[in-house]
Amino acid sequence: MSSHPREHRPVTAMDWAALALGDHSALRTGAPLRAPVYRGAGAPAPAESLSEPLITAPGPAIEDFPSLMDAVAPPPATTASGYKRIPESERVQAAVEAACVAAEARMGKNAEGIVSCLRFSAPAIGVGWRVLFVLVKLYVWLFKVGYWVYERLPKALARFIFGLTLAMFGGTYVVTLAAVEGFHKLGGAKLWGEIVYIYEQVLIVEAASTKDDDRDEDADGIADVDQIAPHELLRRKTVVAMEAITEPDRLQTAVGAFWTAYLARASAVLASLKVMFARTVALALGIAEMLNLPCTRVLAPVIALCLGPKTKHWAPTIVSSMINVIAIIFAWYIQMVISAFYSGLRGGRIAGNAFVDLVSFTKVEILCDSLRDGFCPNAEFLNFFNNKIGGEGLEHVMQFLKERERDKSKILPKLNRVRVGKNKLSSEQQQALKELCSELGLKCET
Repeated sequence: MSSHPREHRPVTAMDWAALALGDHSALRTGAPLRAPVYRGAGAPAPAESLSEPLITAPGPAIEDFPSLMDAVAPPPATTASGYKRIPESERVQAAVEAACVAAEARMGKNAEGIVSCLRFSAPAIGVGWRVLFVLVKLYVWLFKVGYWVYERLPKALARFIFGLTLAMFGGTYVVTLAAVEGFHKLGGAKLWGEIVYIYEQVLIVEAASTKDDDRDEDADGIADVDQIAPHELLRRKTVVAMEAITEPDRLQTAVGAFWTAYLARASAVLASLKVMFARTVALALGIAEMLNLPCTRVLAPVIALCLGPKTKHWAPTIVSSMINVIAIIFAWYIQMVISAFYSGLRGGRIAGNAFVDLVSFTKVEILCDSLRDGFCPNAEFLNFFNNKIGGEGLEHVMQFLKERERDKSKILPKLNRVRVGKNKLSSEQQQALKELCSELGLKCET
């Protein structure tokens, strides 16, 4: 048995029917079922909560741990075929010189100031380009490291870390965590498929660009891309990208869906944040309005005396500004306390559910053949609180219970209790299930 929790898929009515008929092929070939069987009396978390995986769609695999030195290293001095590449600093200098020549050709003598400025700042432009290059590569490396770790973590552990972070730092990083959770609640995870497709197309274009760099048609030993003007290089790479992308309509759909969803969700998140901060500002202004008059009576004479006769008219303004600042700080502190309380409850619930999943993941997979060995809990019960079970699904569950009793060798764990949520089944369904449990010698709880 694997030592790591595996991904699960929800149990469907067809799965129950297949199990009832003794067909376990779906369990052997597909992903393990997330059966609604639990140890204890806790009901499953609702589907919209963060107890579900943060990202559920498959993404590109990163086999080896990303190396920082490889990420920030300068481009190689030669191509795969051995053609020489001009150093980055020389290419930047050539681009600056080309810009100067273009300015002189277009503007004539009027471009002398611009040209001299560009040539004087060419070294600084080269350094800035190098710094920008390293920063971009560093951020890409950080993203790859984070994704590499997330790809190998059990998803329950990722949820546990997020819940613990929300519980511990929800009052400190109010805006950031509120934006993250708001984006997730509004369906941000659904964008993952579009992001993966766009990233795959970027990799295809990158591979085509690398192949294009490895060309030396004039046979002078230097790559052709380093010997053409910047505008020609841009045109050439554009053509390479257009040739590499074979499904432009699909890419357009992915980019459009991603951008539209991003704008919609960002607007909704910003709107929710605006409401929260508007509430904070309203509280601060209310406090300031109540304290302004008494504080002005007490502090204005003292401040006016310190300012002198020529500037004493500034005393009420100074007092009012001080009260507003203090009120905003106080209101923000109250908002942090409220956010910390909510984040503690929310994060604790997410972390608690994830921790239970980590500890008892084997108890959730009792329908999986891989758990035949070494799994013998003392007491298990079938929990009908899951919304996906009920109605027609109840017939499959009852048939499953009958089949289980007829052939106990298929599923080893002992089942002695069946728990039913009253709001999930009608009275007739509850009575039918109770009668079946009585026949099978099972205890039925409601």
